[in-house]
Amino acid sequence: MKFLTFFTKKHFCIVLIILIMLAQLFMPYKTSANNSTDSVISIHLIGDHNSDKYWFGQCLIPLKINAYMESGNDVGSIPVEKSWISGYNPEKLGKQTVTIAYGGKTTTFTVTVLDYLKSINVVGLKQNYKVGETLDLSNASITEITASGIKIPGKPITQNMITGFDTTKPGVKKLTINYHKNELGENIKLETFINVSDSLEESLPQNVTPATPTTSSPSEVNPQISTKAPIINIQKDNAIENSISINEDTKTELNNIFENVLSSFEANFKEKATGSIKSFVLVIVKLSTLFI
Repeated sequence: MKFLTFFTKKHFCIVLIILIMLAQLFMPYKTSANNSTDSVISIHLIGDHNSDKYWFGQCLIPLKINAYMESGNDVGSIPVEKSWISGYNPEKLGKQTVTIAYGGKTTTFTVTVLDYLKSINVVGLKQNYKVGETLDLSNASITEITASGIKIPGKPITQNMITGFDTTKPGVKKLTINYHKNELGENIKLETFINVSDSLEESLPQNVTPATPTTSSPSEVNPQISTKAPIINIQKDNAIENSISINEDTKTELNNIFENVLSSFEANFKEKATGSIKSFVLVIVKLSTLFI
């Protein structure tokens, strides 16, 4: 109660005034489209942008507008936000009408989207060379490719555009084709490769000349082919002649075997003959005893 008694109406009014002053300091009054006490009458784009040109894929540059209010106030240099813009397509060539909306009011301007050279492609370039051959551009040409994807064929290619061409030694060599700068000031170039192989002369050993063709017999051309007639066994009386000859040692060995067999046969024959004579004599003796 003492506190409420001390805190009089006079003190309350002083505190309220201080709070209002602080609110004005930290929350300044804004004159905008969102202020219910003031509304936008019109907006205007700062600067002339009707002649602006943009390259394919390029975003709009930062823009600013002035807003004129119903109260007569002029709010200037308001940065344009992306959500306020409509009608611009960076991937559509030609003129476009761009609209900016703010506070229920709009303003328009016209821009032009242009194409530009993005890259190149080489058609008909010879890529296989022999050692010592010169650059061949007879069938080669350049196809330009723009940022929007348009292809323009048939552009000439010259020798002074080529760097890195070398056929003094075999191997894979990198070529650089320097075309020219595009509309953005970028150097347009293309890197490709050629293959250099040995020539016929360098594939032969040094100090050796190629052989001159001569007429040769089949056996000289191919040593595996024999010119001798094949040995044919002729059949006589259902027996095939033996084409293999018997040497002297074989003959001696066969004779010895034959003689041994013959001697054994003779001995067996004599032994058998002697036994037969004895048997014959015994038979005669027994028969004679019968008649005596």
